[in-house]
Formats: sequence, C-alpha cells, structure tokens
Amino acid sequence: MRLLSIQCSLAALLVATVATAQPAATDTAIMRQLRTAEKKYSQLASIAHQLTDVCGPRLTNSAGYQRAISYVSKTFKEWGLVNDGPEAWGSFGLGWNNNRTYLAMRQPYYQPMIAYPQAWTKSSNGPLNAPVILLNKFDSASIDQLGDAIKGKIVLRKARKMVLANPADATAARYADSALNTLPDTDIMTRAEVEEYAAGVKHDYYTRLYLEAKGAVGLLNSSAASRDGTVFSNGGPAYVKQYKPSLPEMAITRE
Repeated sequence: MRLLSIQCSLAALLVATVATAQPAATDTAIMRQLRTAEKKYSQLASIAHQLTDVCGPRLTNSAGYQRAISYVSKTFKEWGLVNDGPEAWGSFGLGWNNNRTYLAMRQPYYQPMIAYPQAWTKSSNGPLNAPVILLNKFDSASIDQLGDAIKGKIVLRKARKMVLANPADATAARYADSALNTLPDTDIMTRAEVEEYAAGVKHDYYTRLYLEAKGAVGLLNSSAASRDGTVFSNGGPAYVKQYKPSLPEMAITRE
C-alpha cells in the first residue's frame, strides 16, 4: 500500500508539472480589439502634431514648454484622468524664447544663411549689420591679438576641423547584431571626462563674456555635424540666475 501511494503521488506531481509548463492560451479577441483600436482610434499622430507643430520647441521653461504642459493637462482631463497637472521637480531658472531670427551675408553678394540662435544668449535688440572677423582660436590670448579690430564686429569662430564631410556619405550606419554586441559603452562618461567637459563649458562661457567686453557685437560658430542644411544648436548657462547672458550667438552650417 505504501508503494502504491508513492507511485500515485509521483504521477500527480508529474501531471501538475506538465500542466503548468503549457503556455497560456492567447486571447485572440482582445488582440483583435487592440489592433482595431490602433488602426481606427489611435491619437498618436494628433498628439505628436500638437506637441511639435502647435506647441513648438519645448526648451525648458520656455513659452513652448508651458504650452505643452497646458495641452497635456487638458488632454488628460478629457480622458478622464484626475489629479493631473504640472509638478515641481526642483529649481531650474530662467526661460528663453526665440521671437525672430535671421542671418544673411551681404558682401560680396547677398545670400541668406541657415542659422539658429544659441539658447540663453542675448538678443541683438533689432537688426544688426556688422562686418565679420575670424577668430583663429577661442581664448583670451587670440582675442587680445586682434586688439581694437574686434570692436563692432561679428566674430566667426574658426572651426577646429576644416575638412567637410562627403555629402554622399550617409550620416548614420546600421550595425549587424554581431557588431552591436561588441560596441563599447561610449555613452557612459567617467568622472574625469565629466570634469574635463565642465571645465571646457566654463572656459567657453567666460571667453564669450571677454569677447563682449572687448567690443564684439555677435558670435558665429559651427560644429562638425552641422552640414547639408542640418544645424546643431546649443545653449549657454544663463538659465542659472547667477550667470548673466553672453553676447548674441548663432550656430551655422559649414557649406
């Protein structure tokens, strides 16, 4: 009797193990409902349109940022969500808005240029018509070498890499799975790299203030990736209240 009891217990355990190992049945009705809702009632395109085209650029604490917050809060209420609204996440600082921007070359012939302002820099307070002067190196020594020639000028910061990329080369590459598995963690910065980057930002900020003190009225710069009509624009630290805005600055392409 004892042997029979053990055999029955083992059989029951085996049946239970096999039963739990079987995959759960797929609820095809729910799957069909989800696909139908996505095809007929999706609001993804409308939401993207509102946040990008209607609200506009959403630089932190800018007018576009506030418009986006208002739109999201209003939409949540329409969906029936409660307790929605903006939440405090710390002290950020000042906002910044781009009201109107335009850059053109007037000599030796007229040509409009692709350019965007750098966030948290000063306004020109109206149209600014001034000669351009090249600054070979972005430091106080190079500024001092120009002397009084810098007064009343728009300074063009010389690019460190002067070779233009081949426009026929793709700006992105697709990696195979085998290559992706061997890529290093290039997005992770060490403490030393963070400190080096912070020192560079601080140096550039005070160099901009020095340019303005020497009489420069504007600054133009570009990055190696600003090509073929694409412009990478950045911003200064003047969103923090203890940093004052630097002189008007725009990023340009390298065509």
